[in-house]
Amino acid sequence: KGLNVHSLIPLYVVKVDAESGDVWLGEEKDLYHDELFVENTNWLDHFEENESLRVKVRFAHKGAEAKISKTSTDGRYKIVFSEKQRAITPGQAAVVYRDKQLVGGGWIL
Repeated sequence: KGLNVHSLIPLYVVKVDAESGDVWLGEEKDLYHDELFVENTNWLDHFEENESLRVKVRFAHKGAEAKISKTSTDGRYKIVFSEKQRAITPGQAAVVYRDKQLVGGGWIL
């Protein structure tokens, strides 16, 4: 809305470049992804790289099964979900749980 784009199908914002002001639009299917990267992480407990954990990508998200691996020495981690998740948004927190225990989290890139 307000972008002056007309389409016969619903379109959604799938990416925004804050520097250039560019806005990418896509269909509903383009909102789903099975992986993300986080930075500025804070871990409260140790986890194994092949361990299945539950990751929430927004407050109302119930969480989904995922595996986490460190990407490099810069503190970034890759989170891979067992099923695609809707609307993974850069700048939001990804919070990791083991059952009801908070394991940690970071900021989505």
